Amino acid sequence: MNELEEKSVLVICDSGFMNLCQEPFDYMGKLYGVLKKRLGENVKIYTVTGKYGLSLADPTLPVYSVENKNKTAFIQDIENIHNQVDELLILSLISVDQYLEGAAERMASHHKTITRYGYPRKTNEQKP
Repeated sequence: MNELEEKSVLVICDSGFMNLCQEPFDYMGKLYGVLKKRLGENVKIYTVTGKYGLSLADPTLPVYSVENKNKTAFIQDIENIHNQVDELLILSLISVDQYLEGAAERMASHHKTITRYGYPRKTNEQKP
């Protein structure tokens, strides 16, 4: 891959990421390192608004506005973003989430790379 070529990744997460991830801020730093190693220093990372976005974990991320109270509207908003990103990255511990699966299917229909990562879950001792 050409190091100067810019790649863009839309990162969405399950709605429990901030409450379930062991160290969400540390995790985000590690995630950025992995993405830069895999896609190059010029990778651009985006997220979405609301409970499927990562704005609470990193308020500096550029955000695409999406509707997250209605699955059909959410998937349509993801459809409208497809031509602005190269890849969809899903952070989730949940095996099936209809919103995330719908987003993945829509992006796959446009031949976008879909990547899924889990994250370390808080233990019972760490829950507030």
